[in-house]
Amino acid sequence: MLFLIETMLQRRLWAETEFLLKTLSRVRNEILPSHCEMRLSLAACFASPAWERIVDAMVASFTRIKFEERQRLKKVFQHVGENAGGRLIEELFRHPEKEVRIALFEVIPRRTCVILPAILKRLASKQPWYVLRNAVLLLALLDDSGFFRLVRPFLKHPDHRVQKAVIDFIALVGGDEMRDDLIEALLVVDDRLLPGLVLLLQQHGGGEEVEAAFFSLLSDRHQIDVAVRDEVVARVCESCLLPPVEKSREILLRILEEEKYAGCSDGPIAMAATKALATLG
Repeated sequence: MLFLIETMLQRRLWAETEFLLKTLSRVRNEILPSHCEMRLSLAACFASPAWERIVDAMVASFTRIKFEERQRLKKVFQHVGENAGGRLIEELFRHPEKEVRIALFEVIPRRTCVILPAILKRLASKQPWYVLRNAVLLLALLDDSGFFRLVRPFLKHPDHRVQKAVIDFIALVGGDEMRDDLIEALLVVDDRLLPGLVLLLQQHGGGEEVEAAFFSLLSDRHQIDVAVRDEVVARVCESCLLPPVEKSREILLRILEEEKYAGCSDGPIAMAATKALATLG
């Protein structure tokens, strides 16, 4: 039987392979207790070195074939189950092509017992930035905000792409502390990530904590990297989420003065600051 599956895979008979594996999976799961010998025989078959070689061949094929064939092979993986999970994850961590990595994300089983051991292994040791990024994004597939404790330290990782993965984790998984987590990120991440963070905080509601954080951004605007400073200032002003106090008005008026001095009285920052002033009343 395994020889037949291997031959079908070599010939890229994806639909036929899917049908056979689907049938075997159904038989294995629906066998009556009285047929325990058959159950044991199937279990031994799918735990054998020969089956492991077949899984390895499937994963290797998945990374090499073109998009159309890959879509068909995805259906085959649905009936392989956890047997292929570890190998798919290993391939995800090392494969250089983004398109393939995205495809691998889609077929990895969303089960804690499959994903978590591989994640803990990577997060507990020194790894290249792209491995850590993929580990964080893979953990997000489990959709459990309780795992944020595992990735929180990487908000301070020196590579902004790892930091961005943690922010994506927060945005994707959410949780009761989502807003507080985003504010924490706002205070520590690379300046290049600030514009996106401001938008996320705006989308997920205001509150005194957000208003205070946005006020601090405007107060310390000259310390923000010049490459993103204007965008951050404009987005904070456009959010209209500033504390309703005189200090907010004073900062907005200073921003307007700076824009006038720079000859940008009609620019996006000036327009956004004017709108924020009107909101304050």
